[in-house]
Amino acid sequence: MEPQSPSIRACKRIFEKGSIYFVTNESLSQVDCKLIFNETLPLYICDPKQETLYKPSSLVQVNNTTSLPVSFRFGGSLVFIFTDEVYPSIAEPVNYQVELKLINDGWKYCTRRTYTIGKHEFEVNGNVAASCLPIKLGDWQSLLGTAFSGDVQYLVEFDCSDDVASRGAVLDLGDVKYCCTVELNDKALGRAAWQPYAFPIAGMLKAGSNILKITVTNTMANQFIANKGLEKWSISKIGPYHLVSLEFEAESLTSGLFGPVTIKGK
Repeated sequence: MEPQSPSIRACKRIFEKGSIYFVTNESLSQVDCKLIFNETLPLYICDPKQETLYKPSSLVQVNNTTSLPVSFRFGGSLVFIFTDEVYPSIAEPVNYQVELKLINDGWKYCTRRTYTIGKHEFEVNGNVAASCLPIKLGDWQSLLGTAFSGDVQYLVEFDCSDDVASRGAVLDLGDVKYCCTVELNDKALGRAAWQPYAFPIAGMLKAGSNILKITVTNTMANQFIANKGLEKWSISKIGPYHLVSLEFEAESLTSGLFGPVTIKGK
């Protein structure tokens, strides 16, 4: 790759009719680079979140190599498939960069489910709040406490002009800790567990009022750190790795929808 970056990690697997590469960014910041593969077969890029394949237009194949520019957000990843097998594919996605609308105010939240460490097992409890309360985008620990592990639904009603409704193509949630399920005007957009937390919305916006629902799920790290339920068990019962894992869990307590939440288009 050019330039070299210790943050980019790649894994290669060879199959009967080609090769598969999984490439991911392990740094905390965006990495822009050119990837160079010792491959000459046709290339597909796989979007595992959308379950689609496409052929990149920016690749260059010369001297028994294939190169192309890529951009990885924190935690971003791509799957590259080199094969002479023909697979169903879609047109190359457009990289929409023009911010048409920022959705920063008017957010409300309600808890939907809690995950706790019980006496003998993990417990999942439906915990639908009677009403939604105001919230600012960011870490929800100040409202729900450090021990909360579960699902929180964010709700916002926002207006769109005719121009934004017709040009809006992508809903970008910015940063999410850690997984989310998204609905726009009662239509499911999908789920995401890593960057980019972005969803196609062309033709789904309405001029006037729109309703966006985002259910965010954090990890069990908050329970592992704040709940002392596992302390009664000996290391022989829960394993020696538990004490080591607590150090990693302490780095994952931050939870919630951070944004910025934007609508992008051409």
